[in-house]
Amino acid sequence: MQAAEGARPGSARSLRRALWGLCVTELISWGVLYYTVPATLPTLVARTGWTVTAIMTGFSCGLLASAAAAIPVGRLIDRYGPRWVMTGGSLLGTTSLALAALASSPLAFGLAWLPAGVAMAALLYPPAFTALTYWYGPRRSRALMTLTLVGGLASTVFAPLSGLLAAELGWRVTYVVLAAFLLATTGPIHLICLKLPCVAQTGRVRHDRHTRQVRTSRTFWLLTTALALAARRHHPCRRRRQPGRARADPGACRAVGGGRASHRRGLLSRTRSVGTQACTGRWPSSPPPEQR
Repeated sequence: MQAAEGARPGSARSLRRALWGLCVTELISWGVLYYTVPATLPTLVARTGWTVTAIMTGFSCGLLASAAAAIPVGRLIDRYGPRWVMTGGSLLGTTSLALAALASSPLAFGLAWLPAGVAMAALLYPPAFTALTYWYGPRRSRALMTLTLVGGLASTVFAPLSGLLAAELGWRVTYVVLAAFLLATTGPIHLICLKLPCVAQTGRVRHDRHTRQVRTSRTFWLLTTALALAARRHHPCRRRRQPGRARADPGACRAVGGGRASHRRGLLSRTRSVGTQACTGRWPSSPPPEQR
């Protein structure tokens, strides 16, 4: 999707509806598709006898599938807009979770997470960021920060909830319940809230040239390396090893989510001032050591 810098593709009410609709669906999509496996891992191991390595390998394959599907999904968004792509992601994510619940072996479990990875590519931050960037134009910064603030609460809400459901109902029933919840909430919200107009991609040659410029830029590779190193040091739910078993630490999950939310609230409050400083080139000097 491409838009002029000052374009207003929808009314203020439609923009707010799209923003808060995406906030809700990102919270649910991250919580269901990303945090379910780490949160239900102890129950999975205890009730199936599968190893932690086998389970997490299947989940990791889903993440690789998400990365591989990112560019094709982006092209679909350029062509059809985020409404139908994200609605399709809700349907695919629901189907994938249901298949995972029926898995009888680690191999079947891992295969079920491959389409779930494609659903992640169609549901998580990248398509939502693309939509808000197009719809909000030069006012996108605050909308993007609001979305990441709400999305950062996914681990705080869904990690303990998924773990509790798995302990009470079993992991298979939990997956089915979460799959139904994903479809019943995110699907209708995408259809209702993402009705804003979008412009199909024009000028394919110009688009491809811009893509090549981004991929070969020094900034792109420095940012990619930094994100990869940061991801390597982080895991959504730390596990504490006890004699004979690995146990998820729900407190760590809540702490991670709460820490992210606090950090993003601070960023949100500074968005306007930082943007002004970046545009004018005037940055505050470093405070003296005694004030740090």
